[in-house]
Amino acid sequence: AKHAGCSRSMPTLTELVCAVIARHLPELPCGLEAFPPRSRAFILAELVASNTLDEELLPLFAGSSLVLTGSRVSDRGLEMVSRACGAALREVDLSRCVRLHDAALSLLASRCRR
Repeated sequence: AKHAGCSRSMPTLTELVCAVIARHLPELPCGLEAFPPRSRAFILAELVASNTLDEELLPLFAGSSLVLTGSRVSDRGLEMVSRACGAALREVDLSRCVRLHDAALSLLASRCRR
């Protein structure tokens, strides 16, 4: 939704709440399991956009797909994802993730179900 006088779209209430949750994620007693997949995707997007995604949190976001486009994820972070949820992953978007090397990608691919 656009507001008169604003040149860009205003975030939805859901997006704003997810941004706040993303900033306080380590403090949440309920964990991410309490949130629906769409909200988890917004939270992940906020963490990636703000460059505050802690690699220790990556496994919390992985289901059958994981989008980390443009994030600062490293080989170590991808290794954590592959250990925690590689077998469940069907789709991973790592485009513009410049810190990754072939060995980490190979490890992830080897742990994913065919």
